[in-house]
Amino acid sequence: MQEVIDAEYLERELTVNNLIKKCEALEKTISEVLNGNGNEFGRYTSYRLFAQTYNDIAKEAVDKHLFIGHYNTFNLEQIPSEFNTPWSMQKVIMENVLVNTRMLITLLSTDDHFKRYELCNIENFIKSNLRSCFDEMPKNEKEIQKAIENLFIGKGMSKGIDFDRETGKVKYSSKEYSPDFILLKMNMCMEVKYIKENTKNNRIIDQINADIPAYSKKYQNILFVIYDVGTIKNEIEFKRDIESNKNSNIKVIIIKH
Repeated sequence: MQEVIDAEYLERELTVNNLIKKCEALEKTISEVLNGNGNEFGRYTSYRLFAQTYNDIAKEAVDKHLFIGHYNTFNLEQIPSEFNTPWSMQKVIMENVLVNTRMLITLLSTDDHFKRYELCNIENFIKSNLRSCFDEMPKNEKEIQKAIENLFIGKGMSKGIDFDRETGKVKYSSKEYSPDFILLKMNMCMEVKYIKENTKNNRIIDQINADIPAYSKKYQNILFVIYDVGTIKNEIEFKRDIESNKNSNIKVIIIKH
């Protein structure tokens, strides 16, 4: 049964990703036209084609049951041809298509099923690949953070779009917290902790417990990546109380060196 569920999530993920890429391509093309140089006359004559392309993407999203409820489309029968439409009106229609395309990207990116699968995907990706980044034991958290960033980039994720580092600060009880990573499309922040041989588990747990209420103010999902050189003896016990926190969707990954 789990294999069937995973297959369904994978198919949904591929579909959503494909539609988002189509939207992003449309968004980029429209933006290039709108921001281009040269004579305004004749620049916006593709406005009907862009509207039709947007309609096709939105229809595919609905047909695939990716979201329900109201969504915008353009009535092409009521949009006159370029021969009967001044360039200023062509530009307005194109700008409207751009706005609706960006709204559709947001709708697709915040799909609950998609986000849940993506969260599991990120967790499994880090668990499967982070340890192999180090031939020798890392010296500090910065090395681990850099390895995770390289993994993200190798996965095809773009810094500043799919993820970012040490941004998204949160102020809590007169103190400012800055997560190591943020993944905005998943409304998630990620913290890296390094447990060395002389590190006491209680100190790391205290740090995590201090992070949780602060990050919960801004992020729906929190992921703690614990890189352990052998101090944690019972992983289940270490994670249990942290992940049972009801304020947020909290996950803990423990990577053994």
